[in-house]
Amino acid sequence: MASSVLGRREIDAAVLHAGKEALEAIQRFLTARITSDELQRTLTGLGIGNLLAEYWPALTCDEQYAVHLNVLQMLDSLSLEIDYQIDEYGVSAVYEDLKEIAGCLNRIANGS
Repeated sequence: MASSVLGRREIDAAVLHAGKEALEAIQRFLTARITSDELQRTLTGLGIGNLLAEYWPALTCDEQYAVHLNVLQMLDSLSLEIDYQIDEYGVSAVYEDLKEIAGCLNRIANGS
């Protein structure tokens, strides 16, 4: 039980940190303070792929991590396809992602 709680705290902290950094970058992009290239570099620099790899067993085998997995997959997708997403769906799609990620981070922070 103690290692499970410790694991949960570690995963929570890692996802919250990456998510908050990503949200700040997305907000800067949406307010035209950084370009899509800078946003992509920031998101790539967060090492989302590494977090997915490190925590994959827990993320995919334990339903308590469904929200965590959702956040990481959204950020991974954004980091790889931001230009495509903007070209195909417009900047409003990035805003929708921001709202979804923020909601998920709130759920993680509140332990739900």
